[in-house]
Amino acid sequence: MTAKGRRGRPKKPSDEKENIHSIRLSDKFLEKLKLRAVEKGFNAWQTYAKQVLAEDIDHGS
Repeated sequence: MTAKGRRGRPKKPSDEKENIHSIRLSDKFLEKLKLRAVEKGFNAWQTYAKQVLAEDIDHGS
């Protein structure tokens, strides 16, 4: 007998999805990014990177 339905996280409705893009980071840069995220109190480096980029774009620096 096979399991029916979707496993894992629930699927987001199309209107709530974010645009997802991939960038390549060197191992050395990624380690620095992860360390900085922890220093700033973030659990996920991706969230930290997203915030830093958003602040940079919003402030036009």
